[in-house]
Amino acid sequence: MKKPRALEVARAKSATRQAVDNYFVELGSILDKYGLKDKPHLIYNIDEKGLSTDHKPPKVVAGTFNQTQAITSGRSKLTTLIGAMNAVGQQVPPYFVFPGVRMMGSLLDGASPGADGTVSATGWSNSEIFSAFMKDHLIKFLHSRDPDNPVLVLYDGHKSHVPISLIEWAKSEHIILFVQPPHCSHLLQPLDVSCFGPLEVAWNSACHRYLRDSGGCIVTRHEVCRIACQVYAATISAQNITASFRKCGIYPYDPTVVPDSMVAPSTTFVTRDNSCQEPHISSSSAFLKEKENNIFKNKDTVKKPRNTLSKVIGGKAVTEDNILEKIRTHEQNQTFKQHETKTKTKKNNLPSNPTAGPSCCNPKQSMTQTRTTDSDSDTTDDENQDTETCIVCNRFSPDTSKKPFLYIVQWGQCDSCEGWVHLSFCSPVKVLRRGDVFLCPACTAQSSEQ
Repeated sequence: MKKPRALEVARAKSATRQAVDNYFVELGSILDKYGLKDKPHLIYNIDEKGLSTDHKPPKVVAGTFNQTQAITSGRSKLTTLIGAMNAVGQQVPPYFVFPGVRMMGSLLDGASPGADGTVSATGWSNSEIFSAFMKDHLIKFLHSRDPDNPVLVLYDGHKSHVPISLIEWAKSEHIILFVQPPHCSHLLQPLDVSCFGPLEVAWNSACHRYLRDSGGCIVTRHEVCRIACQVYAATISAQNITASFRKCGIYPYDPTVVPDSMVAPSTTFVTRDNSCQEPHISSSSAFLKEKENNIFKNKDTVKKPRNTLSKVIGGKAVTEDNILEKIRTHEQNQTFKQHETKTKTKKNNLPSNPTAGPSCCNPKQSMTQTRTTDSDSDTTDDENQDTETCIVCNRFSPDTSKKPFLYIVQWGQCDSCEGWVHLSFCSPVKVLRRGDVFLCPACTAQSSEQ
């Protein structure tokens, strides 16, 4: 008896034979184009791993009728670890994203040499943090490179990993950013395949040992860096790193490394044509065929394909000029569509007979949006991607360091320049009433000078 490994539906659907083969064809062409098949020191992999302070207790030996118990921290907070390594077995010191508003030096107590970190409200990474990791942390540990010998970086296609500014910076630094197919990291991501599994086991054991040795002191974010650096150095070894690149077929390059059995779950989601029946079948065959028809009868509906960014960047080197141009075109189309939707929404929300009413935000001048945070996944959801920025702070979400409280972000549209501004954060105005005239700080200063 074997316990099956949990596989998400999105991974089962996306990890098809065709997707894997297309990925290796594109990877092989990039390796040949830049001559990297015999240069493993220039091939890197980056991935993120969530470390929870509420660890899973390890297994213990006990009697048949004993009900064993183990103490845990109880309150779970997630800290993201961003790791990187190359195909010769060299690891990059870890980079941590702690939950919080203000970065404190005590969070990095006990860090290994070269380790660094920052904070975010949720402990998850986002576009700004990932760009800072690439430009300020990873760049210090990459091998020397030039136009003839660039560095290849493979990672998943999360939306925080592919901002155009980061791609342009990578091109200037002779770095090739190669995005793997969506939802295929369990087969093609070296850190996922052979490194982060032992890391999680060692993390749970280390947290359990810390609780036991400290007399019941819980694991907080101040102990995460010390414990994680110890298990990171022990589990992300040169042997595990080289084995992971070999198992994923990256170095040595092997496009046949993924067997059909690993992509077999995707075949269950393929719509089959059951119109042709065998003329002579037994009763058992008819019974099984009926059950099969019941499974696939709801899969005949053809759904409209979604125009997502993952279809543009999945399995491609995004630093190539043609792919970068497609990304720009896609973002322009998405911006235009969202602007049309926003315009229609504002027109539909306008009252037919505007009259004075209770204190509320003017539907013509403000909107309330719940900003979504980046998750620890390799998906790309373009429908939730922000396109409007504040004309004062040039950010999607306001800087809450000066006001560390929970706010529902409200936006106000300037009547003069028609730009959107964060209310209360980037403007002294906190509430807009129906019929109020609102000016952004720049237009207010300009009108006062006139």
